[in-house]
Amino acid sequence: MTGEAAAASGLSAALLLVTTMTASCGSPREATDASILTDPAGYTLTVPRGWSVTEHFDSDDAIRADITATGEMGLQLRLADVKPSSFSSTAETLIREYASDMSTHWGGRCEEIERVVPDAGYQSLTTRFHAEYADGAQWYLQLSLISRGTTMLVLQCGCRWEDRQEGRAAFDGIVESVGFSE
Repeated sequence: MTGEAAAASGLSAALLLVTTMTASCGSPREATDASILTDPAGYTLTVPRGWSVTEHFDSDDAIRADITATGEMGLQLRLADVKPSSFSSTAETLIREYASDMSTHWGGRCEEIERVVPDAGYQSLTTRFHAEYADGAQWYLQLSLISRGTTMLVLQCGCRWEDRQEGRAAFDGIVESVGFSE
């Protein structure tokens, strides 16, 4: 298995968006104004006003942070390694495996509905999904990948389908706020 395939496979195993409302550890803090989240791993992003952040920076887990709004809307931040010349192939693998993982995990279907290149200033791709879970719940899911050098930031976003307009705007704003340390 190539290094790229191993990285994609390892990330795929961890790529379940166990709905971000189930933060595993850390102490949440609420952003009273839009605030900047700075990860020691070398990136920053803007957290919307009123959203809670649970950092996992001291953990060896793939999840770097959980960021949630009130209700059922939020995202997880993850990191992956990627060769600068292999962004497209790694992205394709991650997108395919994410859709498969979401379908398997929630017992329903996860259908890609759109791809866009966000104005993130780095190599980036956002894929939007409509998911229908086994219990009939409809969800808007978004997988955004942003890469600089050998670091890929993975944002797994989700909200109820009826909240997708608000969710998409918030998620896209977070994606477009990403900056990497020099």
